[in-house]
Amino acid sequence: MAYKIISNCKIYNYYNYLNNSIEYLDNCSLPILTYPNHQPCIEANAYMIYLYKLNFSTHDGGTLKKYASYINHLLKYIYSSNEISKFSQLDDNHFSVFIHSLISPLRSNNQVVRIGKECINFIFFASNFYSFNNLIGTSSNCEIKVSVNSKK
Repeated sequence: MAYKIISNCKIYNYYNYLNNSIEYLDNCSLPILTYPNHQPCIEANAYMIYLYKLNFSTHDGGTLKKYASYINHLLKYIYSSNEISKFSQLDDNHFSVFIHSLISPLRSNNQVVRIGKECINFIFFASNFYSFNNLIGTSSNCEIKVSVNSKK
């Protein structure tokens, strides 16, 4: 497991110019994600804080723990890859190989889909975090191309 739940932590939220003080999120319970070499993953941890601020469940780890376990697969893939070392180097081919690496007799197709969808959400976040406009999207000039299917 390359994540650990940190309880009762205090996280910077914003600077309050009116009071000239730093405002914090108190008593947070967040998963902290690391690569297999125990280096923290800045993008993944920023994503966990982002989801926390959107009020995702943290009771006993909650939804954030589940999402951390999904994203952990992508971190392990990037760490073990000989071709890429950071998110900005991902492309369609790498993401396809990543998804195929998840397929196993111990994991259902639905689990693979859930992991893939959350990793796509995370890659969108990382793309915005670094203003990488062409990393992921629906246009043909994006490295990772996604299509939007609307259910009727």
